[in-house]
Amino acid sequence: MKYDKNRWTLAASAAKEAINYCQANGYALVNSFGSAKNYKVACEDRPKFGNTEVIFATLQGINIDKLYWLGRGTNVGGYSPTEPTQNHVEKYQNTDGTSVDWSKTITTPANDPTFPYKKLDPRFHQSVAYNGCLWITTPPIYNLEIYDGVDASVANGRNGPIVAKTQFAYFPRKFLNGYEGPSAWTPISIYMRLAEMYLIQAEAMNEATGPSEEIFVLIDAIRERSGMPKVSRSLNQTDLRKFIENERSVELFLENHRYFDVKRLKIGEVFMGPIYDVKVIKQKNGSYTYTKYKYHDRAWFNHWYLHPFPYNEINKGYGLLQNPGW
Repeated sequence: MKYDKNRWTLAASAAKEAINYCQANGYALVNSFGSAKNYKVACEDRPKFGNTEVIFATLQGINIDKLYWLGRGTNVGGYSPTEPTQNHVEKYQNTDGTSVDWSKTITTPANDPTFPYKKLDPRFHQSVAYNGCLWITTPPIYNLEIYDGVDASVANGRNGPIVAKTQFAYFPRKFLNGYEGPSAWTPISIYMRLAEMYLIQAEAMNEATGPSEEIFVLIDAIRERSGMPKVSRSLNQTDLRKFIENERSVELFLENHRYFDVKRLKIGEVFMGPIYDVKVIKQKNGSYTYTKYKYHDRAWFNHWYLHPFPYNEINKGYGLLQNPGW
């Protein structure tokens, strides 16, 4: 199939029509709970609790005890397959639009473990659990301790690699905000919400015609409701494409989009790594050091952009050919 830029124009038009229809029928970006909670409501809460954004979702139900180990260090095993990597954490900007420099070891002030993360995008704090963050907000209060002691004179953290046998220095928080205690867990599982439609329209318009004020306004609406600054108007088409890709990764974290975004954009090399983590060490004076390191490399082959057809279908001999490489 040949490339046809007009398909982007049609996609942008369809997204805009969908947005207009939704907004004419009571849907809207969640924007009335403050920057520290808007994102949480948009991603987790049911409409009766103020989520005007969800278009299609299912109601989930599971006993939180299986996830409660984050708060109490209980080893239940196998319930954290989505630990964020340092690669993902670095997608979040500070609220002033700058980025944390992880290229060298960060040393915090004494007894201030959250120092590197304090100024990050509020969506980070609602999506990722990190060393020192408040996990359980009602008594007994519980802060995560994802660190190792510098030597035997400093106790290891309860949730760190040595004690809890974890790999990455982060845990998923999204979909657990407000459900950290041992109680019924009934958030929604998102399939589509209005913010995604904004990003679809923005991406399609950029591919069709390049940057425009309408595109910037669409992205700004999503960022500003979380306390983030407006998009720089100096971005060219290539830079804006990359910006939108990153914004989708942040805004749609754990909503089953990233894998398919990487495939359709044909940027599979991001899967090759390196995959990074941070080593968090508590020092004798109560300060913490955060050192980025390579965890490992991963493989990517271009034939993975296409799915294989089932071999039992190929073997029926009616003319279906296997995708190249499979």
